[in-house]
Amino acid sequence: MFFFLSKILLFALTPFWWIIILLIWSWITKNIKTKKRLRIAIVFILIVFTNPFLFNKLVNAWQPTKVNLKGKKYSAAILLSGIGGYDEHNNFYIGSSGDRFIQTAQLYHQGIVQKIVVTGGSGSLLSNTDEAQGIKQELLKTGIPDSAILLEQKARNTFENAVYSKQILDSAHLQAPYVLVTSAMHMPRAKKSFDKATIPVIIYPSDFVVYNKNINIKSFTPNASVFFEWESFLKEIIGYAAYKITGKL
Repeated sequence: MFFFLSKILLFALTPFWWIIILLIWSWITKNIKTKKRLRIAIVFILIVFTNPFLFNKLVNAWQPTKVNLKGKKYSAAILLSGIGGYDEHNNFYIGSSGDRFIQTAQLYHQGIVQKIVVTGGSGSLLSNTDEAQGIKQELLKTGIPDSAILLEQKARNTFENAVYSKQILDSAHLQAPYVLVTSAMHMPRAKKSFDKATIPVIIYPSDFVVYNKNINIKSFTPNASVFFEWESFLKEIIGYAAYKITGKL
């Protein structure tokens, strides 16, 4: 039930849909004052959620800083899925969050980790595709042997990533701590979830959304792309709060 409710909630709490709802409401209402207030609210949302400075400040405060593991060794890296998908011909593709895939492969090839645990089944309401298997095939193409890759294929969300990964790690008798690899924006919720599952991890954030902290004129110029980047950030804030309320953190 939590899985379905979380997907519906995240769909509703998106600035794009706020504007659509307010627009429809402003067209339907016959009250002039209400219509005016709704249009002011739409402008306010557009100004706030297209502001690069505000977005960058909040995301920089949320994202952990980059971690250097050079010269260290760990038994395993835990790679969270959510980086790719299948097309209609069942071909697997790595998407825009693929940096965590690259970073994990590099950790192995640099000798920092000995094993890779890929965790994640289908996080979609409409699909049962096995993303972990797709990621494994891509890791094999980089020269990582089959024996170094362990799959967890049941998890549908971050909480389940932690719970089911623990089973894999315990059965493989891999020594803690482990390197947790996921997107920087997702890392706070992921780290807390693995703490809750009593899995000692060293965070290794990747796929940083914001990394340039310099302030210039563009920082205050409305940017349409920022408007849509808010969706991922709000997803993490809402997800973190929901996990906290339901005792998953």
